Amino acid sequence: MKRTQMHIVAFAFSGCMATSASAATIVTRVASEPHLAVSHPNAALGGVPGGVIVGGGAFTVFTTGIGNMLWAAAPALSTASTVSEWHAAANDHLSPSPATLSIFSLNLKAPNGLYETRVFADTGSLGVKAMAQANVPSGWVMTDGGCRVNRVGARAVGEFLTASYPDKLNEWFCATAPDGDFDRVSVTAFAVAIRPVSITTPLPRSCIGRATGTSMIAPHAEAPDCSKGAGAVTGGGAKVNLPIPNCTGLFLTGTFPLISGTKAYAWKGQGLLHASTCPGATVTAYSIAVKF
Repeated sequence: MKRTQMHIVAFAFSGCMATSASAATIVTRVASEPHLAVSHPNAALGGVPGGVIVGGGAFTVFTTGIGNMLWAAAPALSTASTVSEWHAAANDHLSPSPATLSIFSLNLKAPNGLYETRVFADTGSLGVKAMAQANVPSGWVMTDGGCRVNRVGARAVGEFLTASYPDKLNEWFCATAPDGDFDRVSVTAFAVAIRPVSITTPLPRSCIGRATGTSMIAPHAEAPDCSKGAGAVTGGGAKVNLPIPNCTGLFLTGTFPLISGTKAYAWKGQGLLHASTCPGATVTAYSIAVKF
């Protein structure tokens, strides 16, 4: 049987009001791991000196085969429930398609002790199409989030992410779907948040930008630039959208920042229609921007 693949890409640009000069900045770090393409790439990236990780992203890079899809793009936690690294993991399925991972960490650099960070997480129930959401309590500002599939069965290697995005300013949503195999999994949702240490420091404001891209055959679709006067982009996410219920095989291969130098200015969501066709399938990308 002939296999068809389609890449679907969307760009989301943040739309906050302009920021004034601030002591807080966001610095992006990026690296490619592992050095050689493998069927099951799995790696993590740390932060920058003097910075605290408040967001991150990743995408798979494959040049042969029919695709390598994400099953994790999420913060790795320290014992204090802060972010120690940004973790990403993916694999091919049904046929070999070795890949590397491009991983990003977004780092808050601010005067020592100005902000504290915390990760709020929740794991959903077992299911063939698992879902979970992490909620950020009042008094905190969500800067990013992520998802990790918890694979327990032998066939769960075919479960991949279909959604990892900010559903609300204080809520991160995750969803999975199977690629032919039907083993139940759970998924853990993570929401990264910050708040001022001192009550005299104003709580930052945040906003969510979104855009949807579609493609019948061509591998890319781009949303208009709506980043005029944006705040600092701290994170973002993506989800796939199937036009009809019996369409299958659309998974995330990337959710990551677009950067200029070390500054993120937008967020990119990337999907793969794996070994199937589904005209009208789309990807929606989301960006989170924070005004300090």
